[in-house]
Amino acid sequence: MSDQKVNILICDDHTIFRTGMKNIVRKLPVTDHIYEAANGNEAIAVAETNKVDLILLDIEMPYLNGVDTAKYFKKNHPEIRIIMISFHNDKELFLQLYKIGVEGYLVKNTSLEDLKRGIVHVLEGNQFFSAELGATVIHGLINEKLQAPKDPQELLSEREVEILLLICQQLTTDEIAAQLYISPLTVKRHRQNLLDKTNSKNIVGLILYAIRNDLLDAAAIK
Repeated sequence: MSDQKVNILICDDHTIFRTGMKNIVRKLPVTDHIYEAANGNEAIAVAETNKVDLILLDIEMPYLNGVDTAKYFKKNHPEIRIIMISFHNDKELFLQLYKIGVEGYLVKNTSLEDLKRGIVHVLEGNQFFSAELGATVIHGLINEKLQAPKDPQELLSEREVEILLLICQQLTTDEIAAQLYISPLTVKRHRQNLLDKTNSKNIVGLILYAIRNDLLDAAAIK
């Protein structure tokens, strides 16, 4: 991960939760400034007057909730990465947020290590979602029998399939490069090719593609 410092905005209407999150986030070596907001309107005001790289965004808030706030940022400030934080392990809500383009989704009972790991993964340009939620969504999509795209054996090269499976295991670009003895730049190029070939918007789309095409099962996703 780069040594560049980042600014993180914690948006939640509960002061105690914000304080706890702030105590965790300030210990991360990448953290520069930490901003706080109690609702979506305050978050927008902070981001319009300060440089924000990552938002830890609660879903249920007064005045402007997390979903509508995420929509605003993805439309007006797509460079800001977003991790949604919720009490709910809800498939439909997750799919709505996935379509909006958020980079992460964590339930509030997640472990501190997973929270730290999720923040680091998202700041590295990856995505991170609670394991419990991942299983719920994946099994739901399998049961819905979504239409599968072209045969992956025809669409993807052997190397692309190999990288796709490592992405599904939440390995970072650098970790994949080290495991396959290739450069991070090569991994990034393969990842972009995967996104283009599978018509996926992001890493979640690649995971869903792998599931739909029987390249791995839900248990294989960490």
